[in-house]
Amino acid sequence: MGSEGRLGGDLSPGTNPFIFLLRYSAAKVTAENRNEQRSHCRLLSQAARNMVIQEDAILHSEDSLRKMSIITTHLQYQQEAIQKNVEHSKNLQDQLKHLMKQ
Repeated sequence: MGSEGRLGGDLSPGTNPFIFLLRYSAAKVTAENRNEQRSHCRLLSQAARNMVIQEDAILHSEDSLRKMSIITTHLQYQQEAIQKNVEHSKNLQDQLKHLMKQ
């Protein structure tokens, strides 16, 4: 690698310490920025996965609500039919009582 080192500058003993510190600081900031960008990318990826999970949950909930609505409608029809049968049964009981008296 010679006297260049990782920082891309002259690191020989005669190098100006100010220049060396500037290059070192710039390299450190660049590395920190890369780490921060990776962290942001991971957070964005996790947020995207969470949104997909939430969207699936919402779609499942909508489907469940549709099914419950259909079931409610069927139960209302059944309730009406039962009420009509109860009224019809009362009428039949009254007719039977009337016939028994005769």
